[in-house]
Amino acid sequence: MNLYSIPAALTAAFLICAPITEAAPRKKNSSTKTSGHKKAPAKKTKTHTPPPAPKLPADPHAPQHHEEAYRTFFSQLEQIAKANGFSIVTPLLTILQTTDDEFCIDLWMQRAGDEGNPVALLYLGKKALLSLPKNNAESQEARQAVILIKKAAEKKYAPAMLEYSNCLREGIGFPANEAAADKELIAACAGGNFRIRFHWLLNNGRLEKFEDLKLPEVMSEIKRGNHYILHHMALLAPSEALMLQTLDMAAKMGSDAALYECHLLHQKSDIAKSYKQLTQAVQLHNPYAIHAMARYYIDPPISLELNVGSVRNIRDGILFLKIAALLGVPEAAADLAQIYYHGQHGIPADICKSYRHASTGAQASGSPPLVTAQGFMQLCGQGTQQNTQEGLGRLQLAAKAGYAHAKELLAYAHFRGIGTEQKSSQAIYYLEDAATSKDPFAFIYLALIFDEGAPDLPADPKKVDYYLSHAEQVIPGKSKALFDYFKRRYKKWTMHPFPEQYF
Repeated sequence: MNLYSIPAALTAAFLICAPITEAAPRKKNSSTKTSGHKKAPAKKTKTHTPPPAPKLPADPHAPQHHEEAYRTFFSQLEQIAKANGFSIVTPLLTILQTTDDEFCIDLWMQRAGDEGNPVALLYLGKKALLSLPKNNAESQEARQAVILIKKAAEKKYAPAMLEYSNCLREGIGFPANEAAADKELIAACAGGNFRIRFHWLLNNGRLEKFEDLKLPEVMSEIKRGNHYILHHMALLAPSEALMLQTLDMAAKMGSDAALYECHLLHQKSDIAKSYKQLTQAVQLHNPYAIHAMARYYIDPPISLELNVGSVRNIRDGILFLKIAALLGVPEAAADLAQIYYHGQHGIPADICKSYRHASTGAQASGSPPLVTAQGFMQLCGQGTQQNTQEGLGRLQLAAKAGYAHAKELLAYAHFRGIGTEQKSSQAIYYLEDAATSKDPFAFIYLALIFDEGAPDLPADPKKVDYYLSHAEQVIPGKSKALFDYFKRRYKKWTMHPFPEQYF
């Protein structure tokens, strides 16, 4: 059996053996004493009822409902803080394996933050910053978010010190202060963390060109094993050969990012080697590698299965997708939004969860596909309260970025009169604009419009044939079948937030 065809080994690689911190035993209340000034009245038959126990949060996935798992989770956070680690994959995995609910993470992190854990404080602070518009860096909300990061930094948690330094340098939450930022970063370097020391060299102009590899302080750091420097320098290499050589060196030194990029480079030439490198990157908790592995588990390419054996594992694939989304990979959020929207891979359809993934991912990344999905769901009131003005605004934003599906959804809104005046000419304009990017669906949708017709647009079979002929040039032999599929399944032209994938 091929070693790389055992998905369970990868799941096990996420787990760090950590002792479970036992909860402190509760002290028994001492017996209540009377003041002694007056004789206590004779006791009557029990009329006093004890106060009700505090109510647990309504969410069944809140940490209060899983105390033993929460202690494991908190212990893992404490280990990360002690080691000045950056990866939170292991505690995330504990929550997901306990609750199977990726939306309860904040409840667990909030409790850990209330108990003073710096890893949780940093998580909450960074998430709060990501939820703010980019022009809101000086707002009270930004200040409150940075205060959480500062609290984590004051506990000498190096990743938080790095983040707080960046906030001070860029003037986020507090006035920009270059001297204070440098002081915080130097203090963070004291722990010897390679990632922190890489940022110190970067901020001090030591890593601006490939030739800086020869600088004594850079060479010394590389000799100590700092693979972050080599990965960064590979991107500055003057030739492809030097880039590949430097990437390979970084990968051998344990760079998860370099291993992931090597996997991409070898996908076509050596799929078995590529998969091995991806496996190693997953074991090092690279977010993009985790997302790539999730896709392999859910829908493995034939070339992979022919070379390394079956890797299909839907359960672990969904689990890895959730982890990647929580780590900020926008494509993972988009995948989950689509899975929940349609109800795929054994996951029941849940429009509300679909919207939450789309909106959270869009907010954090500004990814046009996610902004588009969020906008269309707002426009139609799917999974959220209908807001046609905001929905159209998001679609227009993604359309201006050149995203064809956003243009197609704007066309649909105008053709159906959703949130705007029903106007077929405007719908045709948006679809023809989308068609300039050679998107075959734009031609298919144009054919469907002229097949169906509208109050301000008569049906026109010649136009149907005209646009199908253009689609045929992009997807030879499939355009008519795709057109017939839409007519048979939907009876008329309809749209959903995610690009069609029927071929």
